[in-house]
Amino acid sequence: MDFSGRIIAGFLAVLLITVFPLRYIIQQNVQDIDCLVEVRARRLSDTIRDGGYLDRRMYEELISFLNTAGDRYDVEILDISPVRGEDVYALQGMDSFEAMGYSDYMIYHDITYTSEILESVCSSGLYHFRSGNYVSLGVVRKDKPSTSRFMSKYSGTSMPGRKKIFTCGGVVY
Repeated sequence: MDFSGRIIAGFLAVLLITVFPLRYIIQQNVQDIDCLVEVRARRLSDTIRDGGYLDRRMYEELISFLNTAGDRYDVEILDISPVRGEDVYALQGMDSFEAMGYSDYMIYHDITYTSEILESVCSSGLYHFRSGNYVSLGVVRKDKPSTSRFMSKYSGTSMPGRKKIFTCGGVVY
């Protein structure tokens, strides 16, 4: 092998020695950030379930943490209210519900969405969840992780971009 071949082989060896470990480190970093985001989302969900409310400070702390994580996220908060069969017929003005035999049937369809909840938080500083309702908190990554964009820009390789979704919640006490 002549001198130019050895230079090229040395350059490729150095490149491979740095790129593969760098990819592994970046993948680990993305997984670690995902775990931290999930822990924060679960903590907020548990706080909402225990206290029965979401205030401006709690929401801003989550948003502040998500901004420091380095990726762009969306937060989805749902207040799902259980509606019993009687309530559905009362809303529709029917009085022969018992003849149908659905007195214990529950339908979970009365949902307050994120925009309405945040409107209440911004205007009055607080949103109350009724006891017995279900709260659902989801965190969605808007685009590829920033580390994945780095790898595709500088190494010519691309890690799969995923929209990792964390959903947590439960019954408000």
